[in-house]
Amino acid sequence: IANRALVCAALADGESVLTRVPDGDDTEAMLHCLRLLGLAVERAGTTVTIAGGRGRLLPGPLTLPTRLAGTTSRFLTALAALGPGPYTIDGEPPLRRRPMAPLHGALADLGVRVTALETSGCLPVTVAGPVAVDAAEIAIAGDVSSQYLTALMLIAPYLRNGVRIRLTTALVSRPYVEMTAAVMAAFGVPDVVVADDEI
Repeated sequence: IANRALVCAALADGESVLTRVPDGDDTEAMLHCLRLLGLAVERAGTTVTIAGGRGRLLPGPLTLPTRLAGTTSRFLTALAALGPGPYTIDGEPPLRRRPMAPLHGALADLGVRVTALETSGCLPVTVAGPVAVDAAEIAIAGDVSSQYLTALMLIAPYLRNGVRIRLTTALVSRPYVEMTAAVMAAFGVPDVVVADDEI
């Protein structure tokens, strides 16, 4: 929940205050990267305040070190598509071995320039923007990591026409996808629909 909320706060205009934010590796990596992107991020205990807005993202080139954090690397890869970039998303060696190809492919289908710097479908990867996308639909497997779907959902409100994500296989991580929809609703995006074959 925390990393989903942090991305929403980073993109939402104005100041967001999040409470009960844990201090795990994923959230700390996310907070560090959001600061590198130029956002005003303050933590006081378990409370995090973010002065967000897509227009506040610094232009690149910037490298965003996501440590060992899978959610951070995947969510930031999608977020990077909205900024003035280019941004390079990287991580520690174990994270570099984790697959990211479905997300990279889906972003490319949206017109995003995604360039693998070493192994295709893995980190490090450079995302160039800003990207103005008018796509109406993309396809992705539903039986892969829900983090890919979440990453795409989190940026959808900032695409001119939104986006319909068509699932080519059964959705196996529905609770996580519904969690993402609930967090987005808390930030004022109430019309996220999770159906059997589409989002």
